[in-house]
Amino acid sequence: MTKSWGYLILVVVVLAIPTATTLLLIHFHMDAQLSDFVPRNSDPLYHWRQIYTFSEVGFNGGYYTLSEAPATFTHFYAWGPVFAATYGSIAHFTGWTLYSGVIFDLVLVTASLAVFVYFTRPDWLQLVLLAITVLTFWPLIFYLVMNMQQVFHQSVAILLAGGFYTLIHRHTLKRWQVVAWIVFLLYVSSVRFLWAVVALPFFLLTSQRLTWQRAILAVIQSGLLGAAAFSFYYLTAAAYVDDFVPALLDAFLEGNGFLVWWDHIATNLTDTTKGDIFWTMYRLQIAVSLLYVLGEVIFHAYRKLDNPTARRLALFHILNLGVPFLLTILFYEFAYTRDYRSLVPHLVLSLFVFLATRRYLVVVLVIATNLYITTDGLNVYRGVHRNQFAIDQTALRTFAEETEDVLVYDPDASNAWCNTVLYHTRIPYEMAKIHPGLGVSFFWSDTLEFPPKSKYLVLTTEQHQELDDYLNTTLLWQSEDVNIYLNLDALCE
Repeated sequence: MTKSWGYLILVVVVLAIPTATTLLLIHFHMDAQLSDFVPRNSDPLYHWRQIYTFSEVGFNGGYYTLSEAPATFTHFYAWGPVFAATYGSIAHFTGWTLYSGVIFDLVLVTASLAVFVYFTRPDWLQLVLLAITVLTFWPLIFYLVMNMQQVFHQSVAILLAGGFYTLIHRHTLKRWQVVAWIVFLLYVSSVRFLWAVVALPFFLLTSQRLTWQRAILAVIQSGLLGAAAFSFYYLTAAAYVDDFVPALLDAFLEGNGFLVWWDHIATNLTDTTKGDIFWTMYRLQIAVSLLYVLGEVIFHAYRKLDNPTARRLALFHILNLGVPFLLTILFYEFAYTRDYRSLVPHLVLSLFVFLATRRYLVVVLVIATNLYITTDGLNVYRGVHRNQFAIDQTALRTFAEETEDVLVYDPDASNAWCNTVLYHTRIPYEMAKIHPGLGVSFFWSDTLEFPPKSKYLVLTTEQHQELDDYLNTTLLWQSEDVNIYLNLDALCE
């Protein structure tokens, strides 16, 4: 066997790791098979439903909201429409089963790894480290069976790593390549606004010489891109009543904004040291990455070494890791895995650039720390995912069949609320297979403005009794768990 054939086989092994690992964990660790998967938990199920809706009716579905606070221009939830439209456009042709999201994610991460290998042309050692990195990287392994956006964003990070590796070493781009970069950054930033941060290192690294004038221009360019992405996101994503930024703005209007902001920052700084090791290890990995970069900069300065590539790498990592971390402290929160979801993609981006540029110390340290939490990872994996492989899927089909003539989708409805089902607190997983055109919203009693606008209400008997003074309904269908009511106050014919 020639060396080229051996190299090709190793590449295939690397590309197969996400799928093989996922199928093996499902079979041996969960005692299940992929077709048993049901997106039962609230966020995975909400993502699944929105993709299902777009795949069948496009933008003509009902509302996905919290407490009936919709987006200005779309009917989709606080994540915006782009992710659902991306997967839904493909699902329109391939179909969308309960486990399709897992398959889509596996295909996407495999394709992104293939593109990374193509752009970086790793040697044997890099390929081996890449294989071990993917095999041990729990943030990827865990989310491959969650049917959420996390695998999408980690795949984006891997793609960007290949692009930045090329940019760092060959910083002159053709005009069409610059346009392609900007379009891609606008696209991914419309799914997750924090991606706009990497526009700054992109515009900086496209210059052969970094001057103050070029730095100011890059800040303006990235600011314009970020403003465009934020405006699109703001207009197309539903409101989320628990966001800190609107609360901070209200606090400033009331005159105590700085006090509220400082309290938020102090809480976040304290919370960076709290949490289960499985969810917090990535913070240590980011800290190690930044310390390594700063150490390299100091070393080159001390030895008076002129290494433009090292400076460009340091600039990239500081902006990619440091700025999102700072923004999370200032405006988001280190709690409920929210920081984990936001910052891990940036760790993936830097980690793959470290690998491509042969900064092996950081890569080995990340691998070692991920191996250290293997037992915790297996426990969390089973604890979180077990219920998604233990559902009798006949219950979903039965619910959909029994309510087919009750929860009715009307493509010509006078408004989208007439195609919306409103439920209290958490979506019942049995509702996954109701008509795809029906939007599914949820509410908390203290945040909903009565009377509700949605045509259908899904409530337990106790919940309906508690809200009886605020509702005008007719019972359409009932079961031991939930009841379906027609909202007579909805403006529907």
